[in-house]
Amino acid sequence: MNLADELLLVASELARAAGDMALAGRKAGLQNVQTKSTATDMVTEFDRASEKLIVEGMRERRPLDAIVGEEGASIAGTSGITWYIDPIDGTTNFLYDLPAWAVSIGAEDSNGPLAGVVYIPSLGEMFSATRGGGAFLNGEPIRCNTISDVSSIGMHRVQLFSRTAHDPGKTCFPVHPQDSRHPSCRRRSNRPVLCCVRSYRCVF
Repeated sequence: MNLADELLLVASELARAAGDMALAGRKAGLQNVQTKSTATDMVTEFDRASEKLIVEGMRERRPLDAIVGEEGASIAGTSGITWYIDPIDGTTNFLYDLPAWAVSIGAEDSNGPLAGVVYIPSLGEMFSATRGGGAFLNGEPIRCNTISDVSSIGMHRVQLFSRTAHDPGKTCFPVHPQDSRHPSCRRRSNRPVLCCVRSYRCVF
């Protein structure tokens, strides 16, 4: 097994463990939701728990690697490998119980990105890639299409979800991106959605 594949295996196993833990916790209910830089920049107990699980797993398996985490992890390393972790990519979607959130983990060396995964627990889907090795969804290859004329591609207005105290149900309505200023509105534009778009699907 080469280094990229070794890193991919570590990332995949830890992303799945952290994501499944967070999904189970979200179903049980949130107890501690806070804000960070702005009123709409949320963090939950599962953001922190997910990052803790991933960091501990990495320190056990690859103790010489550097680690940078969305929720504050910052560990120097000597191996030449640096990990980047977003323990819940799409926290506001997670908060409002929308499926478009993921655990994202990437590793880089001195030449740039080397291996990475995006795991979407609510769909049980693991997107993965290594430098020069292609991209995969649950182990099956995915690739770009050959379309060069964008006029042949169907374009759609952005779909937003509204879920507020006054509207406890999930309401989906078309709206232009400039109209998405309300914190209860989430554009489908994070990494989980981009992965699905790149595999020719619109799933949410």
